[in-house]
Amino acid sequence: TGLTEQRKIVRTALDAGYAVVAISASDSHSRCWQVTLNLDANEDLRVMDMLMDIFLPRVQMNNLPVYVLGMGDNGGMFASLLPHRIKVAAMTLQLSGAVMEALETPLPAAISEYPPTLFVHMQRDVHTARDVQRSLDTLQRYGVVTGEVRVRPRRFVPFLLCNRTQGM
Repeated sequence: TGLTEQRKIVRTALDAGYAVVAISASDSHSRCWQVTLNLDANEDLRVMDMLMDIFLPRVQMNNLPVYVLGMGDNGGMFASLLPHRIKVAAMTLQLSGAVMEALETPLPAAISEYPPTLFVHMQRDVHTARDVQRSLDTLQRYGVVTGEVRVRPRRFVPFLLCNRTQGM
């Protein structure tokens, strides 16, 4: 399942030899991730804890590096909380900045241990670009390795979407 681009990302990761674990937000009605700073009250982070503590050891993956991809505004914000809970080797936040309070508030994981973070966003989206710039400035101030990819606009032509969709 998943959108076409998400399936392509998963297929590329699998073809490169990575194991892929995809989870969904605990709120099945809104499908939005909880991005509260009260980490102990965040149901989505509790699910991640169970994944890391129970599932990964069962499949003998608990000693492998964890790479995180947070997709969309809410998914990227949730992903930015994960380094405060689990060891993350590197992450990409797509179409999102980080939860700024999580970067500016002392939490269990020191900000200096925050993983290298790549931000990917659309060049014309000024709101997200502003959030990304704030995140970049804050992370760089603490010496965190960061990167930014600004996706340029593409011309919408007939068959653009179906040419990118497998089976169409």
